[in-house]
Amino acid sequence: MPRALPGVQAPYRLRSPALLQGNGTVRTLMSFDRESPGVALAVDYVVTVTDSGSPVALSSSTTLRLTVADVDDNGPVFVVAQYEFQVPENRPPGFHVGSVVATDADDAPFNRFDYRLSTDARALFDVDRNSGVIVTATKLDREQVSHFKIRLLRRLVRGVA
Repeated sequence: MPRALPGVQAPYRLRSPALLQGNGTVRTLMSFDRESPGVALAVDYVVTVTDSGSPVALSSSTTLRLTVADVDDNGPVFVVAQYEFQVPENRPPGFHVGSVVATDADDAPFNRFDYRLSTDARALFDVDRNSGVIVTATKLDREQVSHFKIRLLRRLVRGVA
């Protein structure tokens, strides 16, 4: 890696939408959101350094690759805002009610989450934490309760690689 001599400054040039300071520090002129449509995940820039030699100035060029790394900046979102299912009464526990689906725009490991039921619904229903499949936890009797409104949660799973 070339080193500058004490007291000698060499001008750098950069062909890109970025700012190159005289000491070789590169700063972008825009922010990057990896999940935005049309954003390149890696961008190559050409950096050229030229000395002040006389009678001929000498230069060298290299390629600088900027890779946009993912961060956990998106949470899971259900594909449908509200789900509605019908279940025949008096079915045994474990009867399939339906499935819910959520997605997370981040890349792994930041896109991992699990499904959970709100506390008040756990006596009546179960949800598979990985698949979102909902089943009954007990027999349901229409004459006792004809409608249920349950809340599903999607929770990020941290520390999973």
